[in-house]
Amino acid sequence: MSSEVENGSSVIAEWKQKRETELAERDEADAKAKEELKEEAIKHIDEFYENYNRKKSEQLEGVRKEAEEFQKNRDEFSLQEGTTTWDRVLQLINEDDADQVAGRDKSKFKEILQRLKGNTAAPGA
Repeated sequence: MSSEVENGSSVIAEWKQKRETELAERDEADAKAKEELKEEAIKHIDEFYENYNRKKSEQLEGVRKEAEEFQKNRDEFSLQEGTTTWDRVLQLINEDDADQVAGRDKSKFKEILQRLKGNTAAPGA
């Protein structure tokens, strides 16, 4: 019976050794997969921030150009020679709009602006 016990213990010992080896290999494979996943995640995060910063820079540049263009147009509009304030007001409104807006008659206002057009003696001109 002692040989059976020794035989049984050697089988168990072999099984334990094989199991430990399999677990070690599995742990090593899991650690390697985890490290690869971590590296891939870092790569994706870096790409995300590179794209984000590039798009942000492009957008800021676009907004800056739009602001410069707006200021240039505003200054050109305000500094028109030979025009009065009322001439510029008439340029801003659409004279062809309906005379009735929200139930209110706007024709009299348009008529007043037309009379002020080109009048350098008008108040606020």
